[in-house]
This record gives sequence, structure tokens and C-alpha cells, in this order.
Amino acid sequence: MAEIQVLALAKEFGGIAIVDESIARGTSCLYGVETHGTIYLLFRLLYRRRLSRGQVRDAVDNMISVGWRLTARRVY
Repeated sequence: MAEIQVLALAKEFGGIAIVDESIARGTSCLYGVETHGTIYLLFRLLYRRRLSRGQVRDAVDNMISVGWRLTARRVY
């Protein structure tokens, strides 16, 4: 449900939806909404020096500890 709201807001305001669910990403293509995943956002913040390497590492470690997984098929 939250992913649908994220996609709707991104479409309405011309933004980028940050979603990790494959179904939401597939749906975004139908509506012309650009999507990226959480990892993209973290590395973008690192690149822009808004987060440190340690903060990104901690965030990824935390994501993994609660069940986040990365598929080798496609990385955003």
C-alpha cells in the first residue's frame, strides 16, 4: 500500500520513487514513473557527502539485519 502512495506522489510531482519492491518497480513502468532503490539513495547521499561511509555501511547492515536482500539480476 505504501508503495502505491509513493508512486502516486512521484507521478503527481514529477519526482523519483524510492521503492525496493519488484512489483512496485514493474508498476512504475506502466505509469512512467522513474524509480530507484534504497541503495541508490544511500550511495547518492554518500556521493553528495550528505552521509559518511560509516553511516552508509551502518544503514546497509541494519537493512540486512531486518531482511533486506539484493538480487543479482538487476541493481538500481
